[in-house]
Amino acid sequence: NTYSVNFVDSYHSNKNIGVIEQNGYQAKPFEEGNKEVLRKSVYDHTATDVSNIEIPYAPHAETNTVNIQTNRNLLKLPTPIILLGLPKSGTTSVYNFFKCADVPSSHYCCSPGAGDHPPCAPKGTPGKEKNGHMCGYCIKSNIFDGRPPLEGCGDTFDVFAQMDVEMTGYKTDERTNETVHTPMYLYMPQVTALDALHAHYPNATFILNLRNPASWEKSVRNWFNLKNIFKQTHLPDHGYPAGTLALQEFYRNHTKRIRDFAALYPSHAFVEVNIEDEGAGDKMAEAFGLSPSCWGRSNANGPGRDTK
Repeated sequence: NTYSVNFVDSYHSNKNIGVIEQNGYQAKPFEEGNKEVLRKSVYDHTATDVSNIEIPYAPHAETNTVNIQTNRNLLKLPTPIILLGLPKSGTTSVYNFFKCADVPSSHYCCSPGAGDHPPCAPKGTPGKEKNGHMCGYCIKSNIFDGRPPLEGCGDTFDVFAQMDVEMTGYKTDERTNETVHTPMYLYMPQVTALDALHAHYPNATFILNLRNPASWEKSVRNWFNLKNIFKQTHLPDHGYPAGTLALQEFYRNHTKRIRDFAALYPSHAFVEVNIEDEGAGDKMAEAFGLSPSCWGRSNANGPGRDTK
């Protein structure tokens, strides 16, 4: 089930999104097999005060489903198709590839009818519900409540091209007793929620979208405030504590972890593709049984921008 397709993203709660020791996800983690480890791996660690935890509202099936004509029956590999590469590694290119082939696809936004970037929520959506229309918020809410990660996150999509999202939490200032924002960070299910994705979707197709690590770091540094957001992202269980900017090392470690994960769980079809490869489109087309004419690099122009 492994395709040696050497390819490359797009880039782009409430209270105290931190180390959560309650309402943990119930599925067995793939690594060490105990729920305490799973809780540590699934949640980000940006806040120290975990009292009065609230997770953003995420719309679920009854409010987030539409009828879409699909070409899912044409796909050679099983769905859902989930991208596990890091932001700035070609997610928009992958999204456009499947969208061109009329395969229902999401990118950052998990609201039917939305585009691939914010705003994700339909007009008139109440403020407290808007975040739930972003894939990352929907996924995190599901995991917190013990639901399948993708449940209600569109419910019509076969492809999830970008799950990560920028988040900020809240905590109480010890001096003033006021509620203040914590620094913005990246929530990346492809890093912290592999166990949950495997537990609920054991036959999902995983895509590891890659590029040269040095090129990736350049993209991160050139993409608006992404460099600083990475620096504020606290992932000590994955070798990346807050304050770190060892981007290429993190990229290589993540690549190895995904490869090891795919080898450990061969029930998943696994497509590894480098988008900087001139033959990336042909390889994607061969793997999924779609037309190579749908392939093209996206979001590679404009000042301060680079390949997504």
